[in-house]
Amino acid sequence: MPQRLVPAWLLWPALAERNRTVTPAVEARPRARVLFVDDEPRVLDGLRRSLRGRRGEWEMSFANSGAEALDLLADSPHDVVVSDMRMPGMDGAELLTQVSRRYPAVARVVLSGQTELDAAIKVAIAGHRFLTKPVDADKVAGIIGELTTYAQGPHAGTIRRIAGAVRSLPTPAPHVAELTALLGGSDGTLANLIHAMSHNVGMTAKFLQMATSPFFCLGATAASTDSVVNVLGAPTIRALLDTGEVLWSPPAWGPDVEEQLGQVIRHAVASAYLVDSLASPGNRPYAQAAALLQDVGVFVCLSDPQTPPGIRHRDVGVEL
Repeated sequence: MPQRLVPAWLLWPALAERNRTVTPAVEARPRARVLFVDDEPRVLDGLRRSLRGRRGEWEMSFANSGAEALDLLADSPHDVVVSDMRMPGMDGAELLTQVSRRYPAVARVVLSGQTELDAAIKVAIAGHRFLTKPVDADKVAGIIGELTTYAQGPHAGTIRRIAGAVRSLPTPAPHVAELTALLGGSDGTLANLIHAMSHNVGMTAKFLQMATSPFFCLGATAASTDSVVNVLGAPTIRALLDTGEVLWSPPAWGPDVEEQLGQVIRHAVASAYLVDSLASPGNRPYAQAAALLQDVGVFVCLSDPQTPPGIRHRDVGVEL
């Protein structure tokens, strides 16, 4: 009878350990909780059908009014609210404004079919991301996927709260005054507006957020201060400035904070000028925007007195 051969790894424990396949433990991520709000049942029904395949990733809720949405948010936490703008009673702007105050960690997505300037301003104030009607399910899914890719770590929830409460970056009053004066006078040419924007970190960030959205840019591409000014145009920029303290009013900075912010702005502007001479023509707009916005988290952390110790500004910047 032939002798059986014993595998070597059974005889030597070290070899056994080396040959054993170890399956790492994977922590199951909870499903993202998404609330859709629209007063038109057919729109909500369409979203239910088109996003049915995402049920394994998201826990979806649906509300027919702003009041119902607030009740659902009070009953259980959500990660994202996707709301129509034009609704009877409480419109989308009012709803999302209340969401930002009560639940700052909740991401806010605006759906709107309105193109009037005043509606656009409400959209800019209320939301983090903007989509036009009719709704494209793939775009909705893509945005929700981006908004629910969270920072990890012990401060993740606090970082989301800090970033979620931001409507725009703090902007020093002289920067607002300079742009306002240009728009109100004969020197308000596009070239002069572009020059003024080139050292205005807070407004560049807000206008880039708007100008990269289909709601505002109508298919154009905006990746730099030049393209932002051209895409939005002077009337929209003027209307945004007219919102005053809603978007641009700086908090009550002390002299030390104001000096630190000044240093951050000067560093960002110098970096943007530097990459202008180093980057290739094709990459230059993206490199300039990245240089100008590299320290956006510092703006938020310095101007928010509630920022706890241990929060890194770069983590807040990534979440923004």
